[in-house]
Amino acid sequence: MRTIVENKGVAEIEQLVKYAIDSVTDYMKCKQYEQTERKRIQSCLQAITDQINSNRIKFDQYMKASFAERERLYSRVDKFLNYAIETGDSEFAKLSLNVMLQIYNKNPMDGIEDRLNSVNMNLLSQNTVKYL
Repeated sequence: MRTIVENKGVAEIEQLVKYAIDSVTDYMKCKQYEQTERKRIQSCLQAITDQINSNRIKFDQYMKASFAERERLYSRVDKFLNYAIETGDSEFAKLSLNVMLQIYNKNPMDGIEDRLNSVNMNLLSQNTVKYL
């Protein structure tokens, strides 16, 4: 009779040990998943931050170059306008003013998209790691 009770106790202990091992295994899987997910998020945020900083530098350089070009064009057209005024050539003055207007109306942001790399803000939502 005692062996039946002992066997029943052993079976319960076996179940408890199995449950404890399964619980620890599940915890370790969850812990590893969370660590991996945190590293993925940190890497994505770093990549996005680096891309934004790179684009900011490119944008700054592009705007400086764009406004330097505008200044150079205005300066040249201004010389032509002064020459037209000195010579009394109204057609040349009109043409010079139209060119100035075209320069003024040109959007300084035109062409910036070609210089900047697009930032994929959806990196954080693209979770490729699946929870077990």
